[in-house]
Amino acid sequence: MRHKARASVVEQAWKVVLSQADKSRVRKARQDAKNGAVSDVRMGDGTITATVRASGPERGTFQVVLPWLADYTQHGKHVAKWLAHRPDWIAAHFASEWDPELLSFLNENGLNVFPDETTFERLKWEAKCTCSDWQPLCSHMLSLLFYLLADADEHPLHVFRFVGLDVEWLLDEAHRESARWVSEQGERNDSVGQRIPSRDVTIRVNELLGDVEAVSPSGRLAPRFGK
Repeated sequence: MRHKARASVVEQAWKVVLSQADKSRVRKARQDAKNGAVSDVRMGDGTITATVRASGPERGTFQVVLPWLADYTQHGKHVAKWLAHRPDWIAAHFASEWDPELLSFLNENGLNVFPDETTFERLKWEAKCTCSDWQPLCSHMLSLLFYLLADADEHPLHVFRFVGLDVEWLLDEAHRESARWVSEQGERNDSVGQRIPSRDVTIRVNELLGDVEAVSPSGRLAPRFGK
């Protein structure tokens, strides 16, 4: 059973979008997503695509496309490095729990994994569906969105899907980064006959952040991914 304390973390962050959508469509989309209407979710070329099975007057199966909030595909190794230095965030991910410090980190550093006040307008123009509904943000688009929100609530690191990063790759790269770091520290400390202080493994990821510059299509400020 999901914990109420974290069940609405991601959906709460998306209220800026959901509050502008048609309420009846939001209700239908949430229910359809819960009932398993969304399948074959894929990510690539700046979009998240899926098949959505519809109920109601227009029954059928439709193809839905949602745009990424930003493109971090060139910065995956930097994100993996943050995770490597915060194994507690990875542990929380596998425990289906949102670590409050991870949420604070994402918000305070302006990462684009959550929407802003411009996102709804962008979705109106860039989201696509093969249904005949000409109104912006049809229920099928919203069903895919609710699927993604529920997935990220249950598996926190999946918020990085909104910026084009594959979570399995991130975790593998974080593991490789941890192994490299421990190996380098071991060689350095062995040369002077010292043991590696375990507290050094908990380096604050904020120290890995540089100044900020616009890296997203919307021009929002986000961390500059340095070396």
